[in-house]
Amino acid sequence: MEFYGDNEIAAVRMIADRVRETDEYEYEGWSPEEILDPTRKSYIFDSSLSFLKPIYCRKGAIKINDLDRSLGFRKRLKNYPPFIHIEGYESDASSRAETGWIKMIENAAKSLHISAQRGFGWQNQYSNCERVLKPISLLKLQGQRSSSMAEIVDSDQVHGKFTHKIAKILFIQNEGRIAPYKTKGLVNLELDAKPLEKKMQEPLLHLIRVEAMQNFSRQSANQQ
Repeated sequence: MEFYGDNEIAAVRMIADRVRETDEYEYEGWSPEEILDPTRKSYIFDSSLSFLKPIYCRKGAIKINDLDRSLGFRKRLKNYPPFIHIEGYESDASSRAETGWIKMIENAAKSLHISAQRGFGWQNQYSNCERVLKPISLLKLQGQRSSSMAEIVDSDQVHGKFTHKIAKILFIQNEGRIAPYKTKGLVNLELDAKPLEKKMQEPLLHLIRVEAMQNFSRQSANQQ
């Protein structure tokens, strides 16, 4: 019995790898080995306390058949949250994913002493009854005068089309000494930005500033 198609193999392997890294070493009762090879799943654990079930079905292992195994496996593939797997920032994604949004940010960053490095990754998601990989382009922004760094992606690539351009923040970090103003300067791209570029930048700045203020308020007086 086939539990997943050839076009799902890579996506399923990524899920198994992520589950393998968790402390629980399982997702909804499925181990990484069982996710890769569902035929290894022979039992499910029933924790129900319902008195409508026979006593031998309460809090015990229940043997399952191929149909139960397939339905359970497909349910886990659907329920597993979508995530982004970053391949790296050594190669350009122009031949595999949309990069028009990247040019907006790169143009705005040039005059602000911020370097931009293109990257590539995959959006692992459940779409049209399949667990698939969608290629996405990424951008890493690095402050040339500070140790601040941010990784962003175009929201349209991961959440679908919006009326306004929105950049999603994947990661932001200051590897040097605590310097909130320098971190803020990394993303302050709207000062000399062109109108077209500001369509992308303004939502990005708002998100970063809200997150930065929340983190800033939790720091001690010395850290601030």
